[in-house]
Amino acid sequence: MTVRERAAESVPDQAPESAPGAEDLKLFQESMAKVLAGAEGPELVSSLEEQGWFELWDEQPRAAARALFGQQGRLARTSPVLTLLMGASVAGPTGSISAESVSAGSVGAGSISGVVPVLLPGPAAFSDSAFSDGGWAVAGPDGTVRALAQSAALDVGRAAVLPVRDGDGLSLVELATGTLRRTPVEGLDPALGLCRVDATVRAGTPVLIGAEAEWAWRRSVALGRRLLAEEMCGVVAEQLRLALGHAGSRTQFGRPIGSFQAVKHKLAEVHVALTVAELAAEEAWAQPAATSSLLAALLGATAVETANLHCQQVLGGIGFTWEHPFHRYARRGRVLAAVLGSRAQLARELGGQIVDSGELPVLAEL
Repeated sequence: MTVRERAAESVPDQAPESAPGAEDLKLFQESMAKVLAGAEGPELVSSLEEQGWFELWDEQPRAAARALFGQQGRLARTSPVLTLLMGASVAGPTGSISAESVSAGSVGAGSISGVVPVLLPGPAAFSDSAFSDGGWAVAGPDGTVRALAQSAALDVGRAAVLPVRDGDGLSLVELATGTLRRTPVEGLDPALGLCRVDATVRAGTPVLIGAEAEWAWRRSVALGRRLLAEEMCGVVAEQLRLALGHAGSRTQFGRPIGSFQAVKHKLAEVHVALTVAELAAEEAWAQPAATSSLLAALLGATAVETANLHCQQVLGGIGFTWEHPFHRYARRGRVLAAVLGSRAQLARELGGQIVDSGELPVLAEL
């Protein structure tokens, strides 16, 4: 069985769930907004525990993801939860983690001890084919490797796990955070808290190798893509809200610009792209699999691109100013859409699966 054939198969993380009531979800989202505004790093993890987020994650992961990651997108805030949950997913299929496990250095069952956020393939690995087979880092002849990380997640965990491919196949290598050399990533969105990590693979401990490492990493990437899809939907929802507000208040020729058909069409395109992305995310949680998660991330990235184009045009000159908040979401969406494979990379990965399987994936049953 080829790598692509395995990628096309189901990669379950959590069982389908029943969603909480709309009012309960709204209240929980408001709680998450307050948590994100008031804490960072390890303190944020503790605040999430106090608010019951980890309990909700264990019982209803989609509702928990929507509440936290959707709010991160709407507020342009961040947390270390993405790579912590991906690391927990490597250790076991449930992706379960709690504030107690953070302080105690334990993530339940699994071969990896301690809270281990994942390190993502670094900028050098982001070639056109970097995610065609799931994404990993490639060590140099001297064992050095460059990766990408959430800096706050490294502050929480005592170690981190990195997918490394060499001549013997894929290995998941655990590295002590004290051995990692960090450089903040300024770039397009410094507030996202990413950092470049330089490490020596030989200083680490292989915890999974071969087929086990392949499956664990695909499970982790699939989970990460679902979480990012929720966050991208939150970003686009806020971009649309800003553009709608401007279209309703800005007047031209004695009329709100939102009354003109050309403006309506652009906002309608963003609304459609967001609705499709939200549907894809919902289906990916209902049927957790590699392909459904890839589709959710791909359609989330498509919605980001659509919103960046059309909402910016509706906002006009005000949208380019530093004083207006739109730039925060335009920059955040662009970075999120590239973290686990860009739109072009995801489309290429999906195309490879379609060619290999001879079947088209179904987004949702109508």
